[in-house]
Amino acid sequence: GGTDAKHPLASLNLRQKASILQCIAEIDKALIDGADGTLQLLSLFTYIQRQMQTEGGMPPRPDLITL
Repeated sequence: GGTDAKHPLASLNLRQKASILQCIAEIDKALIDGADGTLQLLSLFTYIQRQMQTEGGMPPRPDLITL
C-alpha cells in the first residue's frame, strides 16, 4: 500500500528552494576551500529547517562556516 503523505520539502515555494540551492552552492565552494564537512552539513540542515519554519522563506545566508 501507498501513502498520500507529501514529502516535507514539497511545501517549500520556489524562492525557498532557490535559496536552499544557493546555500548548497556556497557550501560546495566552502568545502573546496577546505571547510569542515560536518560543520557544513549541520549548517545546511539548519538552514533548510529554518526555511521550512519561516513563512515565505528567509533571505540567503549572510555568512559561511569556514573552519
